[in-house]
Amino acid sequence: MKIEKFKENHTILNIDNIKDGLEKEYDCKLIFFCKSGSHLYKLNTEKSDEDYVGVFIPSLKYYFGNKSIDFIDTFSLKSKDNNNKNTSNGIDVSLYSINKFVNILTKCNPNILELLFVNNCDILYNTEIFNKILDNRNLFLNRTNIYKAFYNYAKSQKKKLYTNKDNFNTKQSYHIVRLLDEAIELFETGMITFPLRYHNQIMNIKNNKTNIKDIEKIIDILFEKIKIAYDVSSLKNFTDYEKINCFLTDLVSSYFKYL
Repeated sequence: MKIEKFKENHTILNIDNIKDGLEKEYDCKLIFFCKSGSHLYKLNTEKSDEDYVGVFIPSLKYYFGNKSIDFIDTFSLKSKDNNNKNTSNGIDVSLYSINKFVNILTKCNPNILELLFVNNCDILYNTEIFNKILDNRNLFLNRTNIYKAFYNYAKSQKKKLYTNKDNFNTKQSYHIVRLLDEAIELFETGMITFPLRYHNQIMNIKNNKTNIKDIEKIIDILFEKIKIAYDVSSLKNFTDYEKINCFLTDLVSSYFKYL
């Protein structure tokens, strides 16, 4: 994936700055921008940094010329405390081209797929073209891909629970519970609800209000539940890549047609 950066150092998050920067520096148009991370999950604390994700449409020169653009790391402002952890002053903004965004969606990447279920209050900028993606989100809900993506991600996080013999990683544990909760809800309802269904339980884990033995038990139960939810889910078990390709082609074509 080709990664670009804004030439100017934006120190204040401002939608107009993001839009102007995209247009002036890259000749691209912003079509969607929302909260992500802990502020999206409503698991943020006073020390949580801010994360945002956006989607843009590149100009025609990127489609027909010899240049390409997939991802722009707009800016990353990290503010660390004495323990070298991010503070509430930290801001991360990541922007994906519509083509890259749809490509990642087809793989059911947890951090991208969940953006199809963001509440309106967490959307800072939206357009008709992105609403069409939201209206057709079922195109991307493949139960096998969801299981592989969420289960494997959670499993990889589980391996990091103990950074050493005596140090239990609380951050990894609440991410595991969050991921498995999202996947189970997807299998059961075809939706992800924010705040998450087990928001209070996850918040207690994050705030060190749940003992380690109970956390381990919760995680083991959820790993069993996700298998059952997958087996009985009514979500389709295939991805119609040709249909998605036609859908994306129509979206981009209609956008340039009405410029």
